[in-house]
Amino acid sequence: MPRPDDRCIFEELDHANRPRLVLSKSWPDGTRYRRRVPNKTVARKIRARIEESIVMGTWRKLKEELYEKPKEDLTIGQFADVYLEEYCRKHNRRPDFKEQTLNVAIVPIVGHVRLKEFTRAHAKQFEIERGKRWLARRSIADWLF
Repeated sequence: MPRPDDRCIFEELDHANRPRLVLSKSWPDGTRYRRRVPNKTVARKIRARIEESIVMGTWRKLKEELYEKPKEDLTIGQFADVYLEEYCRKHNRRPDFKEQTLNVAIVPIVGHVRLKEFTRAHAKQFEIERGKRWLARRSIADWLF
């Protein structure tokens, strides 16, 4: 038997007919906060935060926080730094090799392109540019260093 205060937490089917948990709660201005949540505990905590902020009168600030715009798109150069620090240093025995490849080969050529705007044309241009640099130096060791 569901709790009486869990009426705003329910399951719905997604596009692939898989059940998903949804939190749907109204704000005092009549708009609705409706999001999929990973589990009932998270849904209850978010619902409790919303209800508390409504009672305390700070719901506008919480609403802005919950509806916060996503951060701006990263460029390949910015993502390379994040990838190197958060993934390569933890999961690779030789992260220095990846750092060298990123900083010498990839970032100078396509580092200015935004991740969401990267296309096959950019990949082809990278391949051509990398080929020019490699052929000019005649050895892969010269290309990397």
